[in-house]
Amino acid sequence: MMLAAATALAAAPAPKGEQVVQIGAVRNVVPIPAGFCLPSGDDIGIFQALAAPDVDNVTLLSLTECRKTAARRYLLVKTPVAALNAEVSRAELLKELGDAMETPEMSKQLEEVPGEISKGKTRQLGEPTKVTGEFGPRGRDDVCVYIGGRATTATASDSQTQAVAGCMTAVNGRMISLYAFADSTDAEAYKKLLPQLKAWAQSIR
Repeated sequence: MMLAAATALAAAPAPKGEQVVQIGAVRNVVPIPAGFCLPSGDDIGIFQALAAPDVDNVTLLSLTECRKTAARRYLLVKTPVAALNAEVSRAELLKELGDAMETPEMSKQLEEVPGEISKGKTRQLGEPTKVTGEFGPRGRDDVCVYIGGRATTATASDSQTQAVAGCMTAVNGRMISLYAFADSTDAEAYKKLLPQLKAWAQSIR
């Protein structure tokens, strides 16, 4: 009976307005930011397809605008497959990842990201897709290591340019990455997303 009670407690759902994400054996409760909702209807399949090409990460949570706007904003929560069972403190992660972001090797890896995304989206959509971007490391603080910039996804029939921002951090001993996307041609638009991601990261428990 004690085991059953413990199992029930561990599997208890989060309150309304929050979602539980499981990283290995660790349970994290992620508040849903104002204005965002879980995907529904056709959006469910769209976000499943969006996550499919990213084989190096587990997409733990996808959120879209409750009321659609011209910005077509959405949020993603991910963690690297290789880090699912790796215990790390926030201080350790920020130092290790922050230092790595300053190396030429990391700059080269980030330069290769659009090409890798292009290949994945081409497989996903079944038509040639090219992703170009101007994004890279955007510093660190006591909560996140940041990346940000602008990315354009283009097919023969359509094109979308987005502000892209990311916060990589650790919560409850596990690495977690938060990403925000919003349609914009402004090369500086990502800067408005970074403090929002920091506040979101601080709210996870």
